[in-house]
Amino acid sequence: MLLVTAAAYLRCLANAFVFDDNEMIVDNRYIGQWSFLWKSFVHDSWWFRDPQHLPQSSYYRPLQDLWLALHYYLFGLNPTGWHATMIALHLVAVCLVFLIAIVLSGRPLAATVAALVFGLLPIHTEAIVWPAAIPLPLAATLELAAFYLFIRRGSSRLRLAWSLVLYALALLSHESAVAFPGLIAAYAFWLQPHDSAPPASRKGESAGDSTDARPLIPRLRRTTIAVAPYAALMFAYLGLRLLILGFISRPNFTNHATTAQVLMTVPIVLVHYLVLLVFPLDAGPSHRVLLVTNPLTADFLVPTAFLALAVVAAVLFFMRAPRRRFYLFCAAWIALGLVPEMNLGGLFVSALVQDRYLYLPSAGLCFVLGDLAGDFAHRSHQSRTVVYAAAFALGAIYAVVLFKLEYMWHDEVTLFSRCVRDFPESSLWHNRLGMALEQRGDITGAERELETANRLQPHDGAILFDLGQLHGRIGRYRDGLREITEALSLLPHPPPSAYLAAATIATAAGDAPAAETALDQAAALPGGFEEAALTRAEIDLFHRDAAAARQVLEPLEQRYPSDPRLWSLLGGVSDMQGDPAAALTAYQHAIALEPAAPTPHFLAARVLHEMGRDDDALAEGRLALAASPGDPNIRALLRQIHATNHLP
Repeated sequence: MLLVTAAAYLRCLANAFVFDDNEMIVDNRYIGQWSFLWKSFVHDSWWFRDPQHLPQSSYYRPLQDLWLALHYYLFGLNPTGWHATMIALHLVAVCLVFLIAIVLSGRPLAATVAALVFGLLPIHTEAIVWPAAIPLPLAATLELAAFYLFIRRGSSRLRLAWSLVLYALALLSHESAVAFPGLIAAYAFWLQPHDSAPPASRKGESAGDSTDARPLIPRLRRTTIAVAPYAALMFAYLGLRLLILGFISRPNFTNHATTAQVLMTVPIVLVHYLVLLVFPLDAGPSHRVLLVTNPLTADFLVPTAFLALAVVAAVLFFMRAPRRRFYLFCAAWIALGLVPEMNLGGLFVSALVQDRYLYLPSAGLCFVLGDLAGDFAHRSHQSRTVVYAAAFALGAIYAVVLFKLEYMWHDEVTLFSRCVRDFPESSLWHNRLGMALEQRGDITGAERELETANRLQPHDGAILFDLGQLHGRIGRYRDGLREITEALSLLPHPPPSAYLAAATIATAAGDAPAAETALDQAAALPGGFEEAALTRAEIDLFHRDAAAARQVLEPLEQRYPSDPRLWSLLGGVSDMQGDPAAALTAYQHAIALEPAAPTPHFLAARVLHEMGRDDDALAEGRLALAASPGDPNIRALLRQIHATNHLP
């Protein structure tokens, strides 16, 4: 079973970093520093984006950042290792689902079916093949382990202690773990045996079969005692969250939905999640779910009616089912797993439904399917054969769907093209696709997508800023400067780099006063002095004034010796002043500080080519191209080197 699950996910080992991976891992300049670890415990999870303006997000997930730092230490920027450990974590979760199902059902076949379905469910693709999604599977695996220790602990205080430790770690991985005490309560109220012994230890009896003649008050008392330590941890986490972030929860800064709109949207979101659970073949990176703004529309009335009918049908089923307490527990597992995700105001409006949020709730459905399969197989030998055949067929279908879904996350162009296809009204996905196409070198496609995103969301400063930068790169300096200037007025706390981008484009447009103003604004911001000075040196080099650039850079050499951009600029100064050897030394210093950056490799290749060392120039040029495949300047240099040496 584990081998089948692992084999189904092997395709994702070739996937690149996508979406948030780039900001959290590739572009995170703090990830390799030891301070990254302790700062992640005292700040929000996105603090590294702009440490001067905290919190940067509504998330407190220090174990997520710990996971990222450990993987960066082990694998660097090679995505294969990151994907492999995600698969390994999923296999641990599959084992835990198997063990929990054994306790709940008492039948190995039921546990096998539950674990097999959980392992191959297509809706888990996002949670497993996307490194930035690690908080969900990490928290879920820790919760599964904590729950297993709770139901197996009997009278063991040591197992209870370990269960609490694992739950505390789950809380530090993802905030959805606040619902976990509800699972403990559901189990203690409906399924926990009188004597606290493991339910599967009774011969031929499963957790849902035994009758429960306990009076209500003693059951409530037992439930309260069971839940108390987990609830205490949950409230302690909320207090810590309030202390670190300054709030328990707040809306996403891009989400302007009112409370009424959120409440009206909850039914359609719930229906989408339930449909994905029952029919997981519709899994994917994006789902077209829009905010509901009118209670008289079909988007509100139809899902509300569907949920009402589903509740009535469930009540009728539970009243007649001989194992109703087991099914009630599984229904509670699914519902409690979805409750935290109904905080729709905290999400991007283009991502109200996301597959990875079903990772833990889906286990409840798997327990039901496993139990039904085990019960049916217990009737006769022929029934057992039917169960084996059905499990094989379902597993094969899921594996094929998984194989296709994994490729959607292969690279950003593939991912965001699918998102745009599924959700064409989303400015977020058009914006992301435009940036991915620009990175690939498709400027025409990038401009088309960014302009579409801007048309869909004309007051989004981030989209306008990206469009302005693109126009600056293709020589439309006046348009770019106008767009970036407007974007800066829309963004809440623009970082120094945003003003420096404006200064660079203003220089190219010949607007020296605007460039000087932007430089002064950047230098006045916390952490902006060095960046402003480096940009000023770039502007001097743009004007072919190497002496002025050196005058700016030399004082920085002593203060910021570990800045690769400083050494790249010093190399440019030496090259402009006719000293290619000194330029090459500076570029090599920059490469040593930031090996994955394409610019120093490109600059070194250009100087080596000028020096006649074309073999070395080719090597550096290829490294630059590997880091930035769509860069036209790198490709032009490589063509020039090939032509000079008559290479194919």
